[in-house]
Amino acid sequence: MENANNQLSQNFITEAVAVSKRLIWMLIGLYLLLSPIAYGGTEEENILNIVDNLYARRCESPENSRRMMEIIEENLAASTQNPGDYELLWRAARGYLFLGDYAGESKEKIRLYEKGKEYAEQAVAANSEGYEGFYYLGVLLGSIGEERGVMNSLFMVKPMRDALERCLEIDSERPLAYNPLAQLYWKAPGRPLSIGNIKTALQLAEKLVALSPDSPYDWYIYGCIALEAKKRDPAVEAFTKCLSLPEDPEDPRLDREAKESARAELGRLKK
Repeated sequence: MENANNQLSQNFITEAVAVSKRLIWMLIGLYLLLSPIAYGGTEEENILNIVDNLYARRCESPENSRRMMEIIEENLAASTQNPGDYELLWRAARGYLFLGDYAGESKEKIRLYEKGKEYAEQAVAANSEGYEGFYYLGVLLGSIGEERGVMNSLFMVKPMRDALERCLEIDSERPLAYNPLAQLYWKAPGRPLSIGNIKTALQLAEKLVALSPDSPYDWYIYGCIALEAKKRDPAVEAFTKCLSLPEDPEDPRLDREAKESARAELGRLKK
């Protein structure tokens, strides 16, 4: 009986410690969300820091992305005298892209992507030199097109290309835009219907992995394009590299899916 009581006491203590730890982390999270002073800097910088902190933890809980979008929308609504708030606008586009990627039905995905595209267009209008605005505009156009089907979205190819190529004009050494642009040239129909060109896609993909050597997803896309271009050895190397790299800890889903597909492609190539 005494042993049973001791075990119950020990279990109670263990559970109490666990609950206390969870409570402490909840309070820390609440403090970070509600107390801009914790970040220092100007009020605008504090808001952006909170938004970015929530975005970094977007896959931990739906509450994080919900709260992130609330903060963005509230501050944009309050900035009626300054509607060209570029930093918030492109973050709104980024947020809706994430929400669309994780939405269930295609109709809901398109609705969220369209909302993000509106914010990206406002970001581009607010800052014609802003890389992020053009990047998210291009990616959201591509996401909408993918959901609607290529042949139903050919009219979106040119604005998507123009947005992503503008990114390269702004900063050609930043890797982000190379992935969607390479995919656009890979997946779009060739002339005369559209701009598809596997040689251009391969050149962009090679630049992509040179600038982003630690991304499993980028190596996977390079492998797919190399395979389409009938470059077997580079494709095998790319798929193998994809499998060797760690997943993005913030949002591992894309890397995980890329690794599954890369493994399957390697299996077919080695038969």
